[in-house]
Amino acid sequence: MSIEEQNEMGQSINEIRTEIGEPELTEEEWPLATKSFTSTFFADHAISKIVDAYEKGIVLNDGMSAWY
Repeated sequence: MSIEEQNEMGQSINEIRTEIGEPELTEEEWPLATKSFTSTFFADHAISKIVDAYEKGIVLNDGMSAWY
């Protein structure tokens, strides 16, 4: 995610918070971005499912993870 995208997201969140009567996020809660990063959003779901199964003693050979 680019620096611009991250900062725009913070601005959007603050606009929504203002509309519903909540205070804007502070610089500590949502600091201005200074570098871009690569998101692993979709991989996070698969990894979470694998870790949950592993912690229960189950080794997954295949599977699927869906979310809404």
